[in-house]
Amino acid sequence: MQRAKEKQKSPWYDYLILLCFAFFTLLFFTKSSPLFYLNDWVDSNAYFTVGKGIIHGLIPYRDLFEQKGPLLYFIHAGAYLIERKNFTGVYVFQSIGLFISLLFAYKTFTLYTTRKIALLMSLFLPPLLLITLFYRTGDSAEEFSTPFIFGLLYFTFKIIHSQTFQHGLSCYLYQGISLGAVFWMKYTLIGPWIGFFLFICCLLLIKKEFVLLLKITLISLCGFSLISIPILFYFYYHQAITDLIDVYFYFNIFYYPPTTHAFFSIIRSFVFTAGNIIKAPLILKLMLIVGLFSAFCTTVISKRLIDRLLLLTLFSFTFITAYWGGKNYLYYFLILLPFVIYAFIAALKTIKKRLINITFEITHRHLFIAIFVSMALTFMNNPLILESKIFPNNSTLVNNKQNISTKTPQTIQHIFANIIKKSNNQTLLNYGFLDYGVYTAGDFLPNVRYFMKQNISNEIYPDIMDAQNKYIKLKTTQFVIVKTKHPLKEKDVGTALLHKNYQLVADYSDKKTKTVHY
Repeated sequence: MQRAKEKQKSPWYDYLILLCFAFFTLLFFTKSSPLFYLNDWVDSNAYFTVGKGIIHGLIPYRDLFEQKGPLLYFIHAGAYLIERKNFTGVYVFQSIGLFISLLFAYKTFTLYTTRKIALLMSLFLPPLLLITLFYRTGDSAEEFSTPFIFGLLYFTFKIIHSQTFQHGLSCYLYQGISLGAVFWMKYTLIGPWIGFFLFICCLLLIKKEFVLLLKITLISLCGFSLISIPILFYFYYHQAITDLIDVYFYFNIFYYPPTTHAFFSIIRSFVFTAGNIIKAPLILKLMLIVGLFSAFCTTVISKRLIDRLLLLTLFSFTFITAYWGGKNYLYYFLILLPFVIYAFIAALKTIKKRLINITFEITHRHLFIAIFVSMALTFMNNPLILESKIFPNNSTLVNNKQNISTKTPQTIQHIFANIIKKSNNQTLLNYGFLDYGVYTAGDFLPNVRYFMKQNISNEIYPDIMDAQNKYIKLKTTQFVIVKTKHPLKEKDVGTALLHKNYQLVADYSDKKTKTVHY
């Protein structure tokens, strides 16, 4: 009766609640938020610098060397148009992404319960998705891929719920678009779509449903093309297709991964992932273990073996492609977090199986309590707010007690930027390490291709440091930022020409990271 009444009501009110909740939540849990001085994560700043370059006519890979996907840079180019000197624009895109994730989770839950209960359950996803250990400061390719994975999981459960692959072709068009979007952000994250389409292909071939397979293949390729063609045309128009291939594909495939064999990389990554689960908060441990066990090893979610194999395939391919290169950064684990939805579905199915009838009316009071509890749990797992403007003397700011004099506490990136702004020649080189954030803080546009150094050894790929040393020799930039680890000093960094051609104007010792920036 309650489900029948809900069908007569519009779900747009629920969508609006999720949208506002997403924007409100990320105010406190990403450093891209206006409540923070600056997102100081090096990867975020690299994306933002390249995005800024796009707006100013520079072409990724050809004019600015960075190895992530072009769509990620286009997102940051849009963010730069919203706000030039901080990450407010990125916060907007992140909030939209979180909203889409919550929306697809909500739609998934409605397959098994009422809309109001689905809404309540959706509100409890942020404590699991925004854990500092994996989420860090926000703004990763994994984060922007998460909404598309939730979309794929919704479609998967829709298939399981209806027990047929014969859904509207628009569903497969959307999955093609999702595959294209994730492929052009970070192609190692496309594992769930590889698993999904391979599974469908094998199943339909076994069933000899060739016409349906052809339709699904063509419409999915059309969706993939809707994303790919504009991107390829952009690089073709700017005569940079070769640069796109050389950096995004060749560099990432042959230079960026470790030299260990792929099989051993996967084994090592599996051990690393198990360690991440052990280190994760208890609530996430339980949700992942219970969810994966319920999906693969029991009939709780589905009695059909084929459904359980599909769920196993999605998770397995996500894991394998994400860790195939052998890198084990903590934020890589973020791409696996959408699979906590398995635990939610298992709980709903268990309740339904035991004939526990949840029919009480969900009021605004219940929603406010759910939001309060969700926020409290998220604060427990993500204390990033302690580095925000709400705490104006936090550890991310420089004050007069440190070795740089400043009237008011500021980030070191803004202090360095203000020094550079006093010069008529405001050119800068981030020498020997990843983007420190000074390009962002001062709204400086790089005038060199290798504006920073990728996280790769000089022995494997010497081109970057060879080019940066050449910039030093030619005095291509007016300012240079270098970094050392204690107890090394500024004189221990770089070549003799660096110290001959440049003089020290400021330095900062970061006790948290035990580094010194000059």
